[in-house]
Amino acid sequence: MTSKIEATTGSFTPGSYWTPERAKRSVDAMLATLASPAMQAEMEQTGDDFSETHVHGLQQPSRSPSLTREGVAFRRGRQDDVPELTRLIVEADLPALFIEEFVEGFAIADKGGQMLAAGGLEVYEGGAGVIRSIAVARAARGLGLGREIAELLMADAGASGMSDVFLFTQDAYLFWKHMGFVDVPMDAWPLPARACWQYRYVVAHGEMMARIGVHSMWKPLSGSEGFSRSTQHRSAPVRAEGRAGAPLPADRTHPIDRAAPSTSPRTRCHRGRGHRVTWLRRGHSCR
Repeated sequence: MTSKIEATTGSFTPGSYWTPERAKRSVDAMLATLASPAMQAEMEQTGDDFSETHVHGLQQPSRSPSLTREGVAFRRGRQDDVPELTRLIVEADLPALFIEEFVEGFAIADKGGQMLAAGGLEVYEGGAGVIRSIAVARAARGLGLGREIAELLMADAGASGMSDVFLFTQDAYLFWKHMGFVDVPMDAWPLPARACWQYRYVVAHGEMMARIGVHSMWKPLSGSEGFSRSTQHRSAPVRAEGRAGAPLPADRTHPIDRAAPSTSPRTRCHRGRGHRVTWLRRGHSCR
């Protein structure tokens, strides 16, 4: 992978955006939103009425046979991308929260002005990055864009001085293992990264996260040993009161690029200022 991918609408150059000041500004904006009563209410919802069938009921891909990688360009996210990013992430059944605060950390695959794939990086103090919201449009599945977005985000983290990257995943567990990530316990996350909105939600609803098989994962960058608890890996999902999530189906090796999202009406629930939506199929209901 080259360090710079030229694009007709710009370029994605790893390490070109994040600075300590920009990272602090994004995190402060996220924390300010989290402190609002409306967002606190959102974060308290658990979606207890969702079903395991809905969680794992992904359809087969329906990639357009005429769509190819030719002409695909990669660039950074912009504020005017927020509505389209929200739509793409919601269609992938992922939580589309806090996009505005971290939009410049997103890598976007664009073809002729059409957003085909995207994924984001959040940067926290102490050299920790959090990868989030990797989504590929239904018509673009099978082109390898999800993997390339993941590689770009890891390159961006490394070039921005990060020594560790973390993420949460459910359906894409085997994909991330293939990319070199391993399971880690929640208490292995560095303290600054625990400010992340995803971490807070998973901790607050640990029993539900364990029940649906959400994994906390980590990868060191640039050959470093990373955080001091790197020897305490667990090959298990997030735990709550001793309970582990159910194992994932063996045929979900690369769902980022292969599996088409559910079309359930609940994945279409948009609300709140800033194009935010609820936690959707990850257990957060639209009410």
